[in-house]
Amino acid sequence: MNKELIATFSKKGKGNKTSVLLVEKVESDGEIKKNFKFINDPDFHFWKSKKPLDIYQTTVSLDKVEEVHCKYSNLSKTIAEITNRQDFYNRCIEQNKLSSLRKLHNHKDIHRSDIDIQDYMIFKYNRENRKFLKNFNLQKGLFDIEVDIFDYDDGFPEPEKAPCPINFISYIDNKTLEMRMFCLFMPTNENQKEFFNKYKGDSENLWTDENNEWTKKTHKEHFSKMKSLKVYWFKSELNLIKKFYSFVHRDKADYLCAFNAYFDLKTIEQRLIQLGDNPSDVMCPEEFPLKKVYLKEDTYSVDLDDKSDTLDVAGWGSCIDLRFAYLAKRKGQGKLESTKLGDILLNELGESKFELTTSIKEEAYANYENFFLYSGYDSYRMFELEEQNMDVDLIHLMFNMLYTRQSKVFRKNIYIINLMSEFYLSEGEVISNNRNKFIEHESLTDFKGAFVASSELVNPVGININGQQSKTVFNDTIDQDFTGLYPAIISAFQVGDKTLMGKIMTENPFLNEYFGELINEKDYIHIGNSFFGMPTFSDVLENIESLLKD
Repeated sequence: MNKELIATFSKKGKGNKTSVLLVEKVESDGEIKKNFKFINDPDFHFWKSKKPLDIYQTTVSLDKVEEVHCKYSNLSKTIAEITNRQDFYNRCIEQNKLSSLRKLHNHKDIHRSDIDIQDYMIFKYNRENRKFLKNFNLQKGLFDIEVDIFDYDDGFPEPEKAPCPINFISYIDNKTLEMRMFCLFMPTNENQKEFFNKYKGDSENLWTDENNEWTKKTHKEHFSKMKSLKVYWFKSELNLIKKFYSFVHRDKADYLCAFNAYFDLKTIEQRLIQLGDNPSDVMCPEEFPLKKVYLKEDTYSVDLDDKSDTLDVAGWGSCIDLRFAYLAKRKGQGKLESTKLGDILLNELGESKFELTTSIKEEAYANYENFFLYSGYDSYRMFELEEQNMDVDLIHLMFNMLYTRQSKVFRKNIYIINLMSEFYLSEGEVISNNRNKFIEHESLTDFKGAFVASSELVNPVGININGQQSKTVFNDTIDQDFTGLYPAIISAFQVGDKTLMGKIMTENPFLNEYFGELINEKDYIHIGNSFFGMPTFSDVLENIESLLKD
């Protein structure tokens, strides 16, 4: 029997009890099936010191600690009892300040109690099933929505308000290579009526036959990599959305993917509410005992390659933003000139999005056939992009290797601790809690950082410059700056004051800050252009084109 964990979901319910749902693939007798496991108020364990420690420690030997087992809902209460802080615990409960209970983890004798419950379950699953683990081929569903903004004059609609109806959804399953289009009849759209009447053939109400002549022609000319193309027409927006999700739940894809997925999913959620339905009843499988739709935009991160929106929709797989997956994977390769889907497609595939004849606001009313193709091509090109780059595969690999939920696999402060926890356990030690995150930073209180000695104390043992040995320039040195978790990094990478020999400094602040970074990223084109005045590829091509024209 072979197994693989595909997704995890958690939800807090009544009485502060958290339930967890695990989705796994199981191969038995040559057949691969998907199962889910529902755990209401899961068991949890952490460690406490056998004897009180004198100081906070990053790791503690296993022979100096003992395991403590409890229900996850009783974690805070259990820690309070161990550390004699019942009064603090009771006060938090009475005043309904549950978020303050996290301070209980900030104790020198409590270890690895602050791990997220989903990460804990990933860690537990992979350790318990280690001899059965196997990496299966991933099944991905790729989709894109369009909204009717023809009569909307306030710019592009905000997904939190979702003022415009969803009039089109395209959806591809990369396993079956089935492509489906879900179209909404728009009563005032005369061009759409002409298109439908012209190509519907013998259909009267719903045009779903893949043998329809126009469908066959479109499949062959535009979407030839698909095994089938089916088109569904609806007079009800609610029925359109429900039909789309009926296929999502039927296909049971490991990942449901969209470019800028927050907009699509949040719009669907809000439209369902406005149409009088419960989003979790539609967007989550009917058979799941845990139903959850929680979508939150990351408004904290400035750069898109750091922007990790929360797309927590309980299903047979996880929801993934393909834009984030693409940008986060390439973060160290320098900034992209554009993060628009069309420009990424052009750079990666040599082909961009399907061309509009007017604008996205007017296309569905001016040329519906072209609007249909434009909308379908978004999912089709995303399919081609993902088949080529396999960005989602990397996220899934990190999910299981780093014991970290998909939305956090690029967060160093989370995945390094989760990964190091496994390493330390194998070495007979347990990693302790992350104390820094429990410290409340007040505006007038400085947090004591690393000790930095004066450079004037450095002896003149560097290279010879104008007959004198330098205090600032040395041979064969490297200085790499890590942004956090110093003790763990010192242990893992042998980076510390004992191995640091010096630091390259110049009179140019810009050079000091960026040159080393670009060298590490191997961004040689940027280096040559920015620091040495050398041409970029674009400059070279323009010169060649100019010479050829002459």
